[in-house]
Amino acid sequence: MFLVSSLFALSIRFVFFRCEVVALLEFKKGMQNDPLNKIVPTWVYSSLSDLTLCHESWPGITCDPITKFVVGITLDRLDLTGDLKFQTLSNLKLLQNLSVSGNRFTAHCSTWICRITILPGRSPELWNLKYVNLSMNTFQGRFPVGLVVSFRNLQQLKVLDLHSNGFSADVGPILSELINLEHLDLSNNQFSGSLGDLSVENVSGLANTVQFVNMNGNSFNGGIFKTYVMGLFRNLHSLDFGDTGITGELPSFGNLLNLRVLRLGMNQLYGVVPEELLNGSLPIEELDLSGNGFTGSIQAVNSVTLNVLNLSSNSLSCTLPSVIKGCSSVDFSRNMVSGNMSDMQHWEANLKILDLSSNKLLGSLPDLSKFGKMAMLNLHNNSLEGSLSPSFGAGFAFYEVDLSFNKLSGSIPSEVTMVIFLFIIISLLINKEI
Repeated sequence: MFLVSSLFALSIRFVFFRCEVVALLEFKKGMQNDPLNKIVPTWVYSSLSDLTLCHESWPGITCDPITKFVVGITLDRLDLTGDLKFQTLSNLKLLQNLSVSGNRFTAHCSTWICRITILPGRSPELWNLKYVNLSMNTFQGRFPVGLVVSFRNLQQLKVLDLHSNGFSADVGPILSELINLEHLDLSNNQFSGSLGDLSVENVSGLANTVQFVNMNGNSFNGGIFKTYVMGLFRNLHSLDFGDTGITGELPSFGNLLNLRVLRLGMNQLYGVVPEELLNGSLPIEELDLSGNGFTGSIQAVNSVTLNVLNLSSNSLSCTLPSVIKGCSSVDFSRNMVSGNMSDMQHWEANLKILDLSSNKLLGSLPDLSKFGKMAMLNLHNNSLEGSLSPSFGAGFAFYEVDLSFNKLSGSIPSEVTMVIFLFIIISLLINKEI
């Protein structure tokens, strides 16, 4: 009896291993060009015994150390081309990681994962998938409806990365089907739709677990999530909706107590900048609201975690903030900031990059000696007057200073002219006899 059971087990393993090898060989058939000769000439078998092994020696294949079944396919940055037959991978029952990033693959719905089968009472094919990376290829066209429906059944999936392709579809139904995901990158595609129309029911499965969301470079319309929807994303660490076409005023981010990175640049947002993004109530480290239509003033930046602040190319009409804590990079360029620069004396000394160009600043340069770490200073196109001498002292390590299109006068301090790699642009036509 024991012998019969053992033979039966061996025969079952043979069938599974054979199915896996056949699946990989069928998958390989979609590769039309392999310029580095990494896959096409190496994914081969020479005898029947080769059908009973997990071919971890094949480049890009990872096998489970115990079961010996295929758990990973990684073919990143091999310059492979072809129309891949993803449906052939359905026989890899324990496949967890699939990554073909940085190639030139194409695929069509008729031959794609959209043929994943979900039947009543049956587990979905590829149900073990935890990591899917199809980024930086040439996939084109409407995102497969069949795959969207299948997402809800891929409950092990933690990472979905489709960035830098040509996918198009309404993003709402896709987000509605994602559950248990931690990392979502749909950036640089042609996804459309309105985030502002999505309800709690639409995003609750995703919002409960997701930590990283990047949809930069798509073509949405309407506003961002409403406040009560945004508040669901309590585990969110990074949110990037830059250059997506979203419009309107920002919701409250007050419930996002884990938020570190918020990038909303190059959109059509307006209104005032929410105080919670600057006052330290959230642990934000990078805030990019550039290229929008924000108005009003920025009185103070009291956050001690904020490191990079970019509010350039808006319509802020105010004086400089009275306090800035923690930031190493501050960009207020191309606004309507007025007044003088004396408030900088109350800023923390961590600044390395400061861009206040194309504003309405008046008066003389402040004493910059406390900002010994500063490497880049851009005050181009203001109305600053006076001499450079009191502002620059020894110990600076500038690599770029732009003071052009002001009304400065006097000589260039020796401390400035002797700095190695200094790039200083001073307009002799606009400034006075420097």
